[in-house]
Order: sequence, then C-alpha cells, then structure tokens
Amino acid sequence: MIYDLNREDIDGRKQIFYIENLRKLLSLFPDLIIFHDINSKSLEDEFKRAKFVRLPLKDLKIYYFLKEIEDICEKYSKAGSLDLVFKLPLYGILVNSKFELLQRSLAFTNSKSIAWVDAGIMRFMDEDKYVGFHHRTSELPSEVFELDLWNAIKTNKYDFSCLKFKQIKIGTSYRLIGASFFILNRSVINKWDRSFYALIENSISNFEWDTEQVFITRMLSPKNSSLCLQKRGSPTSLFFEYFFNSSKLKIIKYPFTKLFF
Repeated sequence: MIYDLNREDIDGRKQIFYIENLRKLLSLFPDLIIFHDINSKSLEDEFKRAKFVRLPLKDLKIYYFLKEIEDICEKYSKAGSLDLVFKLPLYGILVNSKFELLQRSLAFTNSKSIAWVDAGIMRFMDEDKYVGFHHRTSELPSEVFELDLWNAIKTNKYDFSCLKFKQIKIGTSYRLIGASFFILNRSVINKWDRSFYALIENSISNFEWDTEQVFITRMLSPKNSSLCLQKRGSPTSLFFEYFFNSSKLKIIKYPFTKLFF
C-alpha cells in the first residue's frame, strides 16, 4: 500500500522514500497488488503486471472511528507515547487495516496463500540479496507470522524458566509479533479480518489504541495456533528466509495456549 499521509510533517520521512522502496519491491515481485491513493500512472506504466487498486482512506472500515481514534491518540500523546500511531492517527488506521486489505485482495487473485509485504521492508535489503529467489508455497502452513524472540529476550520479556512471554498491554506499542511480512492462506483471511476488526472495535470502546503488532499479538489466542519463525535480530528475518534462503524454511510451531504468562 502507498498512501499520502503527510508523514514527513511528523518524522521527516517523505512519500518518495516509500515510492522508491516500492519500486525495488516491484522489481522483485512484479505481480503485487498495491492499494493506494496517489497518482500511480508512472508506476503503472513502469510495472504493467502489478495491480494498482485506488482505495480512499475513508473507505477503510476503521476510518469510521477516526474521531474516537484522534481523541485516544491525544490522551496517549499527553502521556508521552512516542509511536507514530499516536502522533498520526491516519497512519494507525492504515496499518491496522492490513487484514481488510488482504480480504479485499482476494478479488484480484486466485492464489492459495497471500503474503503481506510492507514496501518499507526494502530499506533493510542490500542489492546483493536480490538473487536466489525461492518459492515455498508447498512448505506453508495456513498462518505464518514472525516472532520477535530477539526483542523479547533483549527487553527481558522472556522467561527462560517456563519458556513464556509476558502478555503485551494495549497502548505500549511493544513489538513481539512482526507485521512487515506475514503470510495467510486465503481460507483464513476472512476470519482474521473479522476477528481483528472486532478487537479494534472493542479496544476503541475501551479508549485504547496501538500498533497492528500489538493487536496481532492479542489475537493469538488458543483458537489461533499459528506458526512463527524464530527471529535473529533482523527486521526482515522471515522475509529473507522465505524468499532468498535455499535451505528449508525454519518454521517452529508455538502453542499459543501456553505462550504468555
């Protein structure tokens, strides 16, 4: 997705930064589905196999709660919360709409599994890593997320004695589950979209707001036994392993019924 949110007014990161990273991503994966609200003609002319879908922000389901989200963000900002989701409410609405956008993407592809990729992920990639592409659909379970084990250990949120993680509170912006790159089988996308939206609705009614990483972590309940890759410290570990590593993908199943304490 690529949207003009005037983010540079908040943290200095200009839209052209994401457009250039999107170009890099499209050079690797020319069949992407890109939701946007920009003038995409030059990109469409350059990458003819990609599907550019114009979708105004106001058409996203969570946009309905914009006023409430703005009020919540004001509360968190006064409390010193630094994450961008609290400084730029439209950004929070956008990143928390990933499952809705995946659900919308079902109309444009017959693929059995759909991968979400943030265009900004390309800023972590070196040019020499753009080789050795591997397609791994035969290895995929229905839900693949990235577990930020490195961050959990570094911040003392991991209990080695019982192999569990501290529960993540909404409003802390703590990253335990990554959301820059994840994969869902199309059969579970509608379930994730409905459940995630219900969680957002409930959180807003409780005057709470956060990043999509925190809400995804809260979603991993006993009914959602997903499979995750152990993270080695790079923000793109799962992305590299999935697409650029010729060895077997090291996916480890975690029983989320017992994951948190």
